[in-house]
Amino acid sequence: MDECQYIEVSNNCESANKQNKTEAWKPLLKQLLICSGVWTSVFLYGIAIGAPTVFIPQIRKEANNTDIITDDMASWITSVYSFSGFPFVLIFAIVTRFIGRKITFIIGILLE
Repeated sequence: MDECQYIEVSNNCESANKQNKTEAWKPLLKQLLICSGVWTSVFLYGIAIGAPTVFIPQIRKEANNTDIITDDMASWITSVYSFSGFPFVLIFAIVTRFIGRKITFIIGILLE
C-alpha cells in the first residue's frame, strides 16, 4: 500500500449546490412554457362560451323589451362560436397530415 500514489479529489459542494439550484428551475420553466399554450386555448374557449351568458341579458335589459332578442335568437348567438370553429377542424386535420402536429399547434395558438 505504501507504493500506491493517491491523488486527492477536491470536493466543491458549494459550487455544485449553486449550480443544481439554478438547474432545478429549467424543467419547470420549460413545462410552464409548453403548458401556457394549452392554458391560453382553454381560457379563451371559456371566455368565448361564457360571453353570451353575460351580454344577452344585458342587451335585453337595455332594450327594455324581450322581443328584440328572442329565445331562438339567443340560442343562435350562443351556438355561433361552435359553428364558426367547425371549418378549422377540417383545415387543421389536413394541415396536420402534411406539416405535422407541432407547427399546426403553433399556428392554432397564434390564430387565437
